[in-house]
Amino acid sequence: MEAVVQGGEGQYQQRTSAAGGTFLLSLVEGTYRLSIWSGEYSKCIVSGIEDPEDRPEAVFSVVEEGVTPIRLAVTTSDRPQPAQWVGCYFDVPFYRVQGTVRGPNQEPLEGIDVRLWRLSGRYVVGAPTGKETGRGGVFAVDVPQGSYRLELATEVDGGECRLGFFGPDGRRAPAGAVTRLSVSTEDVAGFDIALTEPLSELCREVRGVVMDTEGNPLSRVWLNFYWHGEGLTQVADGAGTFRTYLRDGSYLVTITTDRGGDCTIEGYEGRVPAEGDSFVVDGEGVSGLRFVLSGTPGSATRRVSCPYIDVITTELEPGWNLAGWTGPETAASAVFKATPQVTAIYS
Repeated sequence: MEAVVQGGEGQYQQRTSAAGGTFLLSLVEGTYRLSIWSGEYSKCIVSGIEDPEDRPEAVFSVVEEGVTPIRLAVTTSDRPQPAQWVGCYFDVPFYRVQGTVRGPNQEPLEGIDVRLWRLSGRYVVGAPTGKETGRGGVFAVDVPQGSYRLELATEVDGGECRLGFFGPDGRRAPAGAVTRLSVSTEDVAGFDIALTEPLSELCREVRGVVMDTEGNPLSRVWLNFYWHGEGLTQVADGAGTFRTYLRDGSYLVTITTDRGGDCTIEGYEGRVPAEGDSFVVDGEGVSGLRFVLSGTPGSATRRVSCPYIDVITTELEPGWNLAGWTGPETAASAVFKATPQVTAIYS
């Protein structure tokens, strides 16, 4: 179980495991929302606490005397599913969102994870509600009233590939641009999503390692991959290595760590990424990535960007040498700082 600060990302949270059906949350004063971690249950309904703002999410306030008792009623999933965060709600009406997921040849796809992310304005509220597609590629997800983004994901060789966000018209679009699904006072049926490519062409394996400047692997650091407003987080293992699955595109990587404040990327030999990004996934997997952290360790974790830097070496001959700069506008002082041997620049 998790209680996380409402309206805040990365702030104080408390997690606990239930024993014999009971649980204890030790929380400072504030406002929290509840979720449970489960592969067995698909719905979590909360009672015993008030819903003063008439919202479906299980959001409650903690003051000096605490909150007790909180009662949870959970519903067993109708099919096996991997463990995931399941959002808890007050006892409000739920409505069913139904549809199908098909491949490029209209073949039904089973075992595709369908997730509905509830939105409040521009922001996601709580954990997603989801189900896997069953026979015939059919899915049915029960959600309360609200506005949602629909996302698809699938398991690939022990990892997860997020296939993207899809609107009610069945078309994929970036998370910030996809048409939202509105659930008001009745069930929503007829959602028909057809992928344009086979799953084998949608998910590319990306491998690499995080290390320091001495070549020592850094474990338990968080890698954050960004593409078109979407994000995916991966944790490096005890050997500093990571493996994830991504769609084709140009990616920016940031690393959440207290090990250093600078990051460079090595071992990448693919197409030059967009300005500020780290690498490109283009038609095949990417391996051999090395994210090298340097600089002074911090007292707290911070998010460090790892942009790709294209290095060009020019051999200078005695006498006049002419060089052209075709990158973004750069102050001449930066050249003197990077290359102290340069004594003058003429343009």
